[in-house]
Amino acid sequence: MTYFITFLLAILTAVYSQFFWLDVFSQDLRTYCEYGGIYYENIDEMYQAILNDDYSVISGGEYAYGCNTNQLNIDSIAQFDAFTIYGVTRGNVNQIPAEIDKIGTLEKLQVQDQKLTNLPDEIGNLSNLSVLKLGGNNITHLNPTMANLKNLEALYLYRNRLKNVPETIGQLDSLKLLDLRYNRLTELPETIGNLSDSLEVAYLGGNFFDQQAKEKIRSLLPHTTIYF
Repeated sequence: MTYFITFLLAILTAVYSQFFWLDVFSQDLRTYCEYGGIYYENIDEMYQAILNDDYSVISGGEYAYGCNTNQLNIDSIAQFDAFTIYGVTRGNVNQIPAEIDKIGTLEKLQVQDQKLTNLPDEIGNLSNLSVLKLGGNNITHLNPTMANLKNLEALYLYRNRLKNVPETIGQLDSLKLLDLRYNRLTELPETIGNLSDSLEVAYLGGNFFDQQAKEKIRSLLPHTTIYF
């Protein structure tokens, strides 16, 4: 029942947002993909079925597919030339491959509630990325290359193991939402103040900010709604 509801929501979202959305599930050790009510052993077989169904030009389409996998197979995903959203909602994914930048059209990346401990430097090459959801992992540090994500508007990093945030965060000029809840932070770099005109809301609760640190953050982000 849960799978059916999730898959239905995926279809509705794809139709109304006109995104090409591959939603990846990982509920057991089997790997399969579903398209049109038919199950395939892997993403490549599903892709061939799509081509045979006269969807050889996948551009601006309104399609939704479901896959069950325990790893991000970038080479297979990169076949979809209009790919904009990649999501992993459940599973045991412990790394994002360096080849992630092969999906040059990627706008939204969701790898939440997995087992990530770090990120590849190549994530900074996703120039079209606007939403990055990495909550519920074991990430201990952020790559300086993330400063290259000039179109990033929302960054979700709640429930990780971050003890600090790099100064380069101040280079995310388009950032509107920052979620750092339930990490191990005691302060934020002063460069966060560079985002005072763009950052609309910051979720910072569940960390170890003392009163002095909170006041400093408020002074650096006077126009931002902050939740401690």
